[in-house]
Amino acid sequence: MKTVIVIGAGGTIAMEGAHAFDWVDYGDTGIVHDAADLISGLDFGLPQITVKPHAFRALPSTGITPDDWRDLRSEVLALSSGSDAPDGIVVTHGTATLEQTAFFLHATLEPPFPVIVTGSQRPPNTTGSDAVPGLRAAIGAAGHLRPGIYVSMNGQLFDPVQVTKTSNHALDAFEAPGNGPLGEVDANGVPIPTRPLIPPRRVFGAETLARVDMGYSYAGADGTVFQALAEAGAQGLVCIGLPPGRGTPGERAAMEHGRS
Repeated sequence: MKTVIVIGAGGTIAMEGAHAFDWVDYGDTGIVHDAADLISGLDFGLPQITVKPHAFRALPSTGITPDDWRDLRSEVLALSSGSDAPDGIVVTHGTATLEQTAFFLHATLEPPFPVIVTGSQRPPNTTGSDAVPGLRAAIGAAGHLRPGIYVSMNGQLFDPVQVTKTSNHALDAFEAPGNGPLGEVDANGVPIPTRPLIPPRRVFGAETLARVDMGYSYAGADGTVFQALAEAGAQGLVCIGLPPGRGTPGERAAMEHGRS
């Protein structure tokens, strides 16, 4: 038997819709379940895996902050120590910033087991929900994969560096453009890699994160946004430029001024 801990961090997968087809405005109900409620009474059909809940906090993914990331990282580290450490962890998360949380964990952790970040596009109590099937796939993956951070959505496994959300409401909203998924989870809950899995590698420390702000380019942009961001204390600026990645002359001047 293997043990997988499910850490609940809010999001659509933990919310409750007002009716069977409440796929958009379910946040208005204000109902967000913790990890224990999420898995209560469910038989995932994975007899080789014991699933245990672990409460973290109920967050809309649009409201998550770097402080929440650090706290989540601390929870994973605490659960990984001692004789009762699990064989894997699943983090349930809202999809709006799921890829960012997964990247942070990938860049700051070298876990001794797989950590799978997952979510859903539809609340569990709505028709056609991907919540329970997606959670089952993530649990199965956490019980089998090598150590590292992964994203699991729509039965597919993704590298946290390459994955991105490409659709607001479709169930296959997560992709890795130009690369594709790392693999898939089959009907028995067993992951099947289709390309080499990336081993965990700690890139930077989690204690002090630099403030990096972003701004979009558009015709006529004069750099006011970047000037304001620099004055607000940005330690780095990212210009989301016009094809093939260039900012306007005004934006470039503002960024160079901010650097000085």
